[in-house]
Amino acid sequence: MKIAIFAGTLNENQDGVTRVLFRQIRYFKRLGYEMVFFTPSYEDDGQLDNVFKIQSIPFPLYSDYKLSLPNKKRLLKVLEKIEPDIVFINSPCTLGWAAAKVANTINVPVVAIYHTHFPTYLSYYKISFLEPYVWRYMRYLYEKCNIVFVPSKSVEEDLNEKGITNTKYIPHGVDTNVFNPRFSNPSFKKELGVEGKKIVLFVGRIVKEKNIDVLQEAMNFLHKRDDFVLVIAGGGPYLEYYQKRMQNTIFLGHLNTSKLVEVYSSSDIFVFPSVTESFGNVILEAMACSLPPIVAKSFGASELIQDFSNGLLTEPNSAKDLADKIELLLENEKLRQSLSANAYSSAIKYSWENILNTYKKCFEGIIKNTNQNLCEFAIDNEALIFEE
Repeated sequence: MKIAIFAGTLNENQDGVTRVLFRQIRYFKRLGYEMVFFTPSYEDDGQLDNVFKIQSIPFPLYSDYKLSLPNKKRLLKVLEKIEPDIVFINSPCTLGWAAAKVANTINVPVVAIYHTHFPTYLSYYKISFLEPYVWRYMRYLYEKCNIVFVPSKSVEEDLNEKGITNTKYIPHGVDTNVFNPRFSNPSFKKELGVEGKKIVLFVGRIVKEKNIDVLQEAMNFLHKRDDFVLVIAGGGPYLEYYQKRMQNTIFLGHLNTSKLVEVYSSSDIFVFPSVTESFGNVILEAMACSLPPIVAKSFGASELIQDFSNGLLTEPNSAKDLADKIELLLENEKLRQSLSANAYSSAIKYSWENILNTYKKCFEGIIKNTNQNLCEFAIDNEALIFEE
């Protein structure tokens, strides 16, 4: 099988989206698939062959991402020469739109994966008035696809309600050989200078839509407590902004995978106040490291959590509820330990091997023009691993 992959960035570990993509790429390599890549952003580290760099400009809202300026005529010539069996779109950017349009022109099947629930971001940048236009754009893009893979059922329902109905639910997974509590560092707290305190951890890009403002306000409710410290791991355009405003917080910046696993496994409580996630990869990573999560009840992220069983749910955008749930786990060690054990037990059910095998069956079905039945079969028979 030959796959043409279109991605907004191919810099591994830049974010959760690229980590999932590289997991898929390695699986496809193992199957012997031939891949050709199109992206505006790739720092050649020798991992990938056949990468076509696309002209771009800096993306206005995120300076470390790029906005593609694809030439459709040139793209058409390249795809006609390559003759891919399937086109895979990793993000609904201008490059994805051009790829879908060109693929339709030459009758190559198109699949897309819906990583990011962009319409929910707009209010954080005071441009909510654009939401109808964003949905119109996404409908226009995704109607050109054979299948749109969606990692959570709640986001799939939202897409269906907005007129995007060619969706298939396949969740993301976690590698429990990498994300595992055995990588805890007994000296980690001493190295941070917080020995004897609990660590409340947030991991993610430092951007407005992660609801870090809510986390900051929650810390204000807990300012009298001296038995814990908030640690934030991640980089992004608002890192300096929050560093200036959250004085009693330790910012670790962007971490490589091995260091991130150590931080997860050496912390005590994980917090994730975002209400814009389509899945929440970092939640599953934290759970695989036996770190009990406190998660806002919204869209895909909260689907991973059974309240008071493998984590705690908070009311969306409620700093007070978030603070109360943090305080509950700081004071109730028995509950924290129970959530920790159950979080790990839940995470190990999300096997990447079964998830990626479902993608494989869907791809094969699309190429054989039997995509509907074959894809349904894969999900119906393998998604049982995601059940309690």
